[in-house]
Amino acid sequence: MASSPTVDGNDLISMSITSGGNAIPDTYGVMSITITQEVNKIAQAQITIRDGNPTKQMFEIADADTFKTDSTIEISLGYGTDNEAIFSGVVTRQSVRVDDSGTTFQVTCKDLLVKAIDSKSNLVLSDALDSDAITQIASNLGVENDITATTVQKERIIQYHASDWDFIVSSAERNGMVVVTDSGKLVVNAIAVDDDPVLELEYGIDIMEMDVELEAVKQLTSLSINAWDLSSQDVVNSEAREPTVNEQGDVSESDLETVESVDQVLNTSIPITTDEAEELTNSILLKYRMSKYRGSIKFPGSALVKPNTLISLNGLGDLFDGNAYVSAVTHSFSEGNWSTDVQIGISTEWHSQKAVNSSGPEAKGELTGVKGLQVGIVKSIYDENETEYRVQVQIPVLNDDTELVWARLSSFYASNTFGAFFYPEVGDEVILGFIEGNPAYPIILGSMYSSALTPPQEISDANNYIKTLMTKSQLQLQFDDENIVMTMLTPNNNTIVVSDNDQGITIIDENSNQIQMNADGVTINSASSMTITASDDLTIQGSSVTITADNDISVSGNSISASADDSATINGDSECTVSSSGNMNVSGSSVNLN
Repeated sequence: MASSPTVDGNDLISMSITSGGNAIPDTYGVMSITITQEVNKIAQAQITIRDGNPTKQMFEIADADTFKTDSTIEISLGYGTDNEAIFSGVVTRQSVRVDDSGTTFQVTCKDLLVKAIDSKSNLVLSDALDSDAITQIASNLGVENDITATTVQKERIIQYHASDWDFIVSSAERNGMVVVTDSGKLVVNAIAVDDDPVLELEYGIDIMEMDVELEAVKQLTSLSINAWDLSSQDVVNSEAREPTVNEQGDVSESDLETVESVDQVLNTSIPITTDEAEELTNSILLKYRMSKYRGSIKFPGSALVKPNTLISLNGLGDLFDGNAYVSAVTHSFSEGNWSTDVQIGISTEWHSQKAVNSSGPEAKGELTGVKGLQVGIVKSIYDENETEYRVQVQIPVLNDDTELVWARLSSFYASNTFGAFFYPEVGDEVILGFIEGNPAYPIILGSMYSSALTPPQEISDANNYIKTLMTKSQLQLQFDDENIVMTMLTPNNNTIVVSDNDQGITIIDENSNQIQMNADGVTINSASSMTITASDDLTIQGSSVTITADNDISVSGNSISASADDSATINGDSECTVSSSGNMNVSGSSVNLN
């Protein structure tokens, strides 16, 4: 059975504070201590001490080194001589106050994990779990940790310009977990829904104050997500399973459906896997279920209760009796009295909605933070295991040359087995957009020229007449809007020119052979010999046909037939010989031999 915080009247409350491992002087008049510990928040403590001497015009305690910035402070509370350390952290702020009640010195301390908030960081992991990323960050911070392994492996995990703390909490929430800071230790665990209660509270005995409620409006009947699947080119739906929650009250989720029946469907264009979709929907529904009971309870001070634990409530009736989930604990010490306040239940709000770089409430646990476009450098265009035609790029602002991301490539014309197929080259500077602002899902929108990566031609004037498409090996297709000319050109000047200006087409090869077609007809010029062959018949026809040669003309074949509709003439200016190795026939209506 869990312990009760009820205090025996003879047990005196005790308190101790150490700085750097040394107890503070007994002469320090500690007026009050407030310690706040909450899931997904950095634990902190505020100490108020009587200080300030108007006669001497000084604050002696404030001027001492006891509570200087970054000093390690430990606070213990208990009964009799049995104190337990409740908080350990570093001094982050000091202030002095003068009012009608006197002069005081206030010290604010925060858990050592406060350094995870200090600056924005970048991280890229491939084929990893969210817990792998959290563990690596904890290692980089140099803090002790207790991190429960997540279950869904991600193709890539990207932390983009986000604080380590925001990234850790957002990743944990997405997996149905919570983050607790415990005296410099990072604890990331599943929500404690079936643990044994650490404390037992009973109305009329040890509950000093209470304000709890049952909220029915936010309890969904079901929750699912529609996501885009690349391989099937269709929307796939994943529905959340009903989560296990702490046993409190006698009102079930099915009872609340009669109050407000809501089937919520989320939609995303991010191509997440089925496992990722189930992970997300399960976590969202768990948040809603854990928000059913909310409120605060105050009782005599106890060091047993911590965030992400259960307490047993009794004497409150069937509606509220049972194991309540503790999400926040506040210890208050003042004038020798110690009380503890707990918050029960979990808010449905996501940490990513409050984070500076969040893309808004639609993120649902994704700390995206990418606003606008980003520059990428192409590192690879081929991988035998890559089936979605993506390009590997480095995002320079991530400051990581080793961890790269695969980006889908947009095209002005992409269809099934046909379209425009132009891949960028390794080293190209490309512009990246991100689906729903998520850095894990980049899209190459295009490539860019610069003084370092120059275009194939310069802009010579403001008319912008010339357009050129040139490949890496100098294959070129050029469009001249001024002269209405289209030119296809190879590095060796093999050329095809289609010109409205010249009203024709000209083909010239690197050997100066040329075919020209224009209003005057077709001209074929050969720089050396010309051969015309046909596997079947070859016919040459024209209104008149002239065949001339500077030297000999030779005609041969199995048989040669020459005929004329009117007359036929064979003439040799010097000599003409007609001979046959066989018979020769000369015939006509009359034959003249001279």
